[in-house]
Amino acid sequence: MRVLCGLWFNLRRLSDVSSVGSSRHHLSSYAMRLVQFCRKGDEGGIRVGVEQEQGHGVVDLKAFDSSMPATMRQFLELGQKGMDCAQRALSSGQCVVPRSDIRLLSPVTSPDKVVCVGMNYKDHCLEQNAPIPTEPIIFSKFPSAITGPYDDVMLPDESQEVDWEVELAFVIGQKGRHIKASVAAAFTVRHVSDSTSLSPKTAPDCHGVTQNGSGSSSVTSPALVFVETTGKSMCGGTVVSTKMNSCCRMYRRPGVPPPPPLPHHLQELFEDIQAAWDGLSQDTIRNLYNSMLALANMAARPHTETLLLLMSRSQEEDALSHIAGFTVANDVSARDWQMKRNGKQWLLGKTFDTFCPLGPALVTTAGLKDVHNLGIRCLVNGGVVQDSNTNQLIFKTEKLVAWVSQFVTLYPGDVFLTGTPPGVGVFRKPPVFLKKGDVVECQIDEIGSIKNTVV
Repeated sequence: MRVLCGLWFNLRRLSDVSSVGSSRHHLSSYAMRLVQFCRKGDEGGIRVGVEQEQGHGVVDLKAFDSSMPATMRQFLELGQKGMDCAQRALSSGQCVVPRSDIRLLSPVTSPDKVVCVGMNYKDHCLEQNAPIPTEPIIFSKFPSAITGPYDDVMLPDESQEVDWEVELAFVIGQKGRHIKASVAAAFTVRHVSDSTSLSPKTAPDCHGVTQNGSGSSSVTSPALVFVETTGKSMCGGTVVSTKMNSCCRMYRRPGVPPPPPLPHHLQELFEDIQAAWDGLSQDTIRNLYNSMLALANMAARPHTETLLLLMSRSQEEDALSHIAGFTVANDVSARDWQMKRNGKQWLLGKTFDTFCPLGPALVTTAGLKDVHNLGIRCLVNGGVVQDSNTNQLIFKTEKLVAWVSQFVTLYPGDVFLTGTPPGVGVFRKPPVFLKKGDVVECQIDEIGSIKNTVV
């Protein structure tokens, strides 16, 4: 009990320190659909708006507050101030423009950069018989490739092999460089009989921690895993992936009744760990590693099964705080220029004018239940050609933010295209490419769809 009380007291102190000393700033938690639009007949007059529910209309932010900027990039540069104004405007019900009176533009125009990720869906890699990448494959489009959600895509005379690629896109909302990826610690605590104890000698047996197809963790045998910043296990076992905000979760084996509730003092301890986690140093985490062994022995109860205590110090949450929202993209690609010309560098094949339709709205992160579990589809002339789920992403959005920010500063308005699932035309037998008159529709659940005619 002395060990437990000491750990508890120290965590309370850490919680107080971290709450005072934290410098992290999060964008708004408001669930909103932000758009760029122009009024019909005033094609040069770009405005930023917020969609009302069920598509009833769009609230014109500049009409509501004349201090609001005219473009999404400038709006995002305002940070929380802009988001607060957008929420007030939406709640007011004022300055509403009917949908029939506007033309939706790309949610962002003229960003500093458009970052693209190749080979980022497991099923897309399988489609090509290609190995799963061990680090993100990054390329880019020029911002001039961006076009609106319902604008035409122009077939260039220089290419005969233009292809479709539906993609989840996100937009940066906060400037950052060297944004941190996650640090995670995962423990399997076995509630054992009074005559058995858990010790570091158990650590090499890590194969009991597995990951199933849904991305959740399960336990098949006693194990103890510590995952460091490298993402590798100290004891060589399977790395347990953790979700943001899943600091304290218990899992039990299927078919086994839940054990009795944890003692009150243990439950409060776990809550304190969660509260203090963002402020913990690596040394403190290592101390926790040792303390949990003692904790497991102290909490031992006969005849209850293995439990997994999952603790995530998620600085990928910090990466997530740099994301303003998500939208739908079509990474239109000239395969001849991507795969055969220009030294097989991808840039020219990806960046013809109109080769980056985006829209229809920028859905804030709070507006999506789980961005990594969304249906994603592409239809050509009404026929489904791509149909997958964002749970197939190899590198999740937070990882991409952290990775790219190692090399370049990210600015509000920067666009990320996260990769495409299987079903592209070039890998069909025989290959199929777009022709004039084709209509390409890209859909992502909870975000919306874009539809572009090839001309």
